Amino acid sequence: MYISTIKKVLLFGLALLLSVKLFSQSQTGYTRILDKFIKTVEVHNPNDPFAPATLTLNNSQSQLNVSFDDLRGSIMRYAYTAIHCNNDWTPSRLWPNEYFSGLTEDRINNSKSSFSTRLAYTHYTFQFPGTSMQFTRSGNYLLKVYEDGRPDNVLFTYRIYVVETMASINGTVKKSSSVEQRDKSQEVDFKVSTASYLIDPRSNVKVTILQNGREDNAISGLKPKQIMGSVLDYDYDTGENSFEAGNEFRRFNTSSVRNAMDHVSSIVVTGDTCNALIVPDKTRAFGNYISEKDVNGNFIPNTIDYQNTDTEGEYVKVKFFLGLTMPIAHGKLVVSGRFNHQVDFAQGSEFLMHYNPALKGYIGEGLLKQGYYDYQYLYYPEPQKPGLTSLAEGDFSDTQNEYQIFVYYHKPGEVYDRLIGVGIINKTTGN
Repeated sequence: MYISTIKKVLLFGLALLLSVKLFSQSQTGYTRILDKFIKTVEVHNPNDPFAPATLTLNNSQSQLNVSFDDLRGSIMRYAYTAIHCNNDWTPSRLWPNEYFSGLTEDRINNSKSSFSTRLAYTHYTFQFPGTSMQFTRSGNYLLKVYEDGRPDNVLFTYRIYVVETMASINGTVKKSSSVEQRDKSQEVDFKVSTASYLIDPRSNVKVTILQNGREDNAISGLKPKQIMGSVLDYDYDTGENSFEAGNEFRRFNTSSVRNAMDHVSSIVVTGDTCNALIVPDKTRAFGNYISEKDVNGNFIPNTIDYQNTDTEGEYVKVKFFLGLTMPIAHGKLVVSGRFNHQVDFAQGSEFLMHYNPALKGYIGEGLLKQGYYDYQYLYYPEPQKPGLTSLAEGDFSDTQNEYQIFVYYHKPGEVYDRLIGVGIINKTTGN
């Protein structure tokens, strides 16, 4: 029996290692929910739920809170690991035992069943990395949650950043330097100050910029415009560091299923289903910019009807409508926010909008846990292209966006990209 157990452990370990390599080699790493029963995935710093999912290398106190719901409603055995990636989220050449100290995968042991909800679910939580799992290399990591014993049966993946701080980032967000794009685009100008000597930074340092945490329209592989000693300057004026500005996010609040709240036209409970009709939306592309507070695409699960959002929050079928007199000739329209990770056009999405000629507009719906949600309508001309705000939201250079900057260094002789700096820059009024 002892020998048989050892064989099983070895075989599972081999399967895990192979699955990590095969999974990595077959696709670029995105934040993506791959199981239709998995909802409300959250990965965040316990002190700042809106900050990027960032960990500090060699700091055992640096952990992320991870939680999700499983609508199967029964207690399942799940596990997790992480895959090391290059700066462009393709797989690195490192094996798990080269970037992990201790365990390379671990089980999720904390689960609670929902209580008295109309739709039963199980709420899972864990801290990442666990106390028996520590990183030995900085860089990009793809968190992978899967069925225990079946590493190929992946529930979701999530981008994680492990930083060894060797650089600081300072900069500003302003209107584009291009006269033609000045009212519609934003330019992210910044400087990276390094604390130690970097070999040939023009070739070995690369930068990625995210707008409000979006992965589809990231600017990546950016190289310094000029180098002044230990300072790398990224003050471009030719468009390399420019984004379509978009608009402030729309929002709705379903914290109560008893009364309609912010931007909810009506909320009705029918049998075991809660239905929320969002106030009908109109395109904002041809209007003027209006400053409104938002949380840059984030969401906050919350219920005021009950005590515990984790296990007592209801799931609500949220219905959207965007008025357009004519359907779009080609491409897709999607309800987007951080609640809706990386739409898979091949498999379809519950947040894809469909044109209804009788209503003269697009309709769509999705199942979301009670709470506050930022959202916007993105137009995807092609599946592999970035979503555009220009059709439904408009682009206004005064929009108060947040930009996350990640600085990578590939030291000659090493086979991976270090993450040496992370910074956040916000657009402020007047720039």
